Amino acid sequence: MSLVIFEGLTPESNTLHYILKTGAKGDMIVMNPDTEKREAIRYASNQPSIYVREQVGPSILPSIVMEEGWLKVDADDEVLLDFLRLSPQFNVDFREVDPERDAQEALEFEEQMLSVKSAILTKSQEKYGDVSLASLLVMKSKKAFRPDQIDAMGPSQVRQILYNLAENDPEDFLDKKGKVNCFDNNDFVRNDIVIRSVHAGIITVAPTGREIFWGNGEDLLDVPVGKNYRTYLADFFLSSDGEKVMETLAQELEKMDKKKKK
Repeated sequence: MSLVIFEGLTPESNTLHYILKTGAKGDMIVMNPDTEKREAIRYASNQPSIYVREQVGPSILPSIVMEEGWLKVDADDEVLLDFLRLSPQFNVDFREVDPERDAQEALEFEEQMLSVKSAILTKSQEKYGDVSLASLLVMKSKKAFRPDQIDAMGPSQVRQILYNLAENDPEDFLDKKGKVNCFDNNDFVRNDIVIRSVHAGIITVAPTGREIFWGNGEDLLDVPVGKNYRTYLADFFLSSDGEKVMETLAQELEKMDKKKKK
């Protein structure tokens, strides 16, 4: 016997017994793909149609139960299959198992991860790459790590954590087209300038984290209580005054990079 298999998509649908809605009360309204009109559907095992208006006489209304997240349906049971595929719960609480689609999704995920990890590895091999990765980790794990904890980590630790974060949420490292953008977006660029500027000594931060100075000791910015100096300065760059500061820092960093290349 050939089977069509459906899998649960929600925690509830993966329980021991999950009962699907069957439209037994005649109140399940869907769009009929043939007539393009909204109609009531109901699963009745002794009726030749799922549309209530086409059902005649007494109807047998059995329950449809998923067992531990799975539902197996005889491929010849066209009425039940029609109902499941048109149900409002389809592709919300459950979906039809499709080996080709599943393989494609798995490959897409693996290919995305390869792209993200390759970009992170390439960045780590650049001059000041370890600083840039620390900057990225500050952005991607604001709730998980304090900046001082990240500062205490070695480059390999930072890279490993970034890999783990990417595996848990690859979309956070990609643009809408699925391309790696974690090192190109404006948020990263601003945060990266802050961290590299501190690392290079172009600006300094008071031990309290409440004051930021230029390298010559002149005041640059006061940081409000409860704010992190990195994110506060990066946000400051968005203002008209801050834009000029960011431009100055970027120029100084570029000069230092050129000197080290000579």
